Amino acid sequence: MNEDGEADENIDPQSKYLEELRILNNTCCDILNVAGYDGELLRVDIPRFDITKRQKNMTKPRTKERQDAIAAGGSIFLKAGGRTLNDDDYFIAKERTQRVEKAKELRAQANSRIQAEKRATAAHSIMEKKIPSKYIITDLKALIAWRTGKPCPSKVKGKDEFLKLWNEANKIPVPTFEVWTEADEQALVELEETVELEGAIALEDTDYGRLARQRQHECMASVADMSAEQIAALEQMIATTKGRVSIG
Repeated sequence: MNEDGEADENIDPQSKYLEELRILNNTCCDILNVAGYDGELLRVDIPRFDITKRQKNMTKPRTKERQDAIAAGGSIFLKAGGRTLNDDDYFIAKERTQRVEKAKELRAQANSRIQAEKRATAAHSIMEKKIPSKYIITDLKALIAWRTGKPCPSKVKGKDEFLKLWNEANKIPVPTFEVWTEADEQALVELEETVELEGAIALEDTDYGRLARQRQHECMASVADMSAEQIAALEQMIATTKGRVSIG
């Protein structure tokens, strides 16, 4: 039933037929009541679905809300109005999911590289300013963290233990790392924004769009090897499809 309480075949293709059965059942029950029988024993009603409940779950096409709903799974049929596998939103939802995972991976790399740079900076500052005999516990902690690539164990107590651990860590090759640059951060921020902003990802940016461009380039590259008949057929196809929006 729709908001006006009328049968709506868009909601349920059987709604009109069920409504006819309901009217017929009511008529028969009324006749039985008039004849002195208890027609109410046979009176039935059709199941009704409140469209407002469905509308709350329904999402609008070409929106981030629908694309996120598709990516999340669950009642996709209701959330996307039954359009999923062959819809632009499906490809965009998949692209957004891939970008979310890539952004998470890059953010983890950023944190790791930034921490490695901080450890190296602190260690080099200590070694430039002090001779080994002047190292204090705080210095040794920083040096050990630099060489091992992780915080100094909390169970280590006393300067002698720290010195012993540093002498062992000092045998480890000097760690190398790739500096996380401003350009790296900007690229990651832009990637994260495409995930969050409405309309930031278009069909052209998805696997479908990339495949379409690849096929277009392959077609253009193959023209030189085509026969006259094949070129004529291609020209005919171009003429019949002229005016369509191109992925490339």
